[in-house]
Amino acid sequence: MVQRSLVRVEGRIAPRRVWAESPAKRGSAREFFCQSASRALNTPAMKAIKLGLVVLLGVTGCGKAEPAAHLQRVALTQKTNNTFELVPAADQPPYCHVFTTTATGVIWLQTPTQDQMSIDCPAGQTITGAPLRVPKHEGKVKVYVIFSDRRLEAGPLQMQIQEAVQQYKTVTAVDLRAPGKVVVEMIEFTPVEK
Repeated sequence: MVQRSLVRVEGRIAPRRVWAESPAKRGSAREFFCQSASRALNTPAMKAIKLGLVVLLGVTGCGKAEPAAHLQRVALTQKTNNTFELVPAADQPPYCHVFTTTATGVIWLQTPTQDQMSIDCPAGQTITGAPLRVPKHEGKVKVYVIFSDRRLEAGPLQMQIQEAVQQYKTVTAVDLRAPGKVVVEMIEFTPVEK
């Protein structure tokens, strides 16, 4: 509670605030500020402003964003019951490896070379120039096409894919500790038994 009184300041009479309570009861300046701010923020005008902000944010900011369309980096075309072809899309890095993994954890390198390095994967042309094969009895397989801007060794990539498969994860470019620009495309393929 504040009482007003008059005081002489530099020859003039001016109002002075005097606390009615003792200094021990009035609390700290921080408490006074917090109480004053609390009273100011709970006025009807401030409540209306807060309500207006909540409504505005609810109308404009809470809509569900459309997920970005997935850019397919490679197209898979089934040729026979257990063979398929892969054709890279435009604007992909120039080199690639193709691995297939099964539910049982078996991993095959589908693009073996004598030096076990990445092969050229020009856009619009079939990878390896021939259909790739998977065993019919293994069921659904995941086909990982790993594009890179430089030639990479297959061995380290295969070990890193094995680590991810053992943890029941889908392999991403982050999982592969490889130099340069690396992008991964995963496509599921189910061979048909006849």
